[in-house]
Amino acid sequence: MLPTKFPESNIAFRPPPDLEESQCGVVHGFTGEITGGSCDGLPLIVVAWRPTAEELEEINKGACIYLSLIANGLPPHFLTTSFHQATTPV
Repeated sequence: MLPTKFPESNIAFRPPPDLEESQCGVVHGFTGEITGGSCDGLPLIVVAWRPTAEELEEINKGACIYLSLIANGLPPHFLTTSFHQATTPV
């Protein structure tokens, strides 16, 4: 999948100082605050990834989508195809 800039993008996440852009590319995203629901007032980051034609074919066959984080923990997160749902979790 390829990181995708989307209309609501308002930030570009660049590689950390210890990684080159060839190791960790720029990812455009949205930063804001959740308004409403059980997470009201919490900070929010949204990024978008677009599957390639080959990946889309695999997804349509029921393949899993894997999320990899180069980190020591797993922050709360979720996946959706709707920017509205991405910014208003229940």
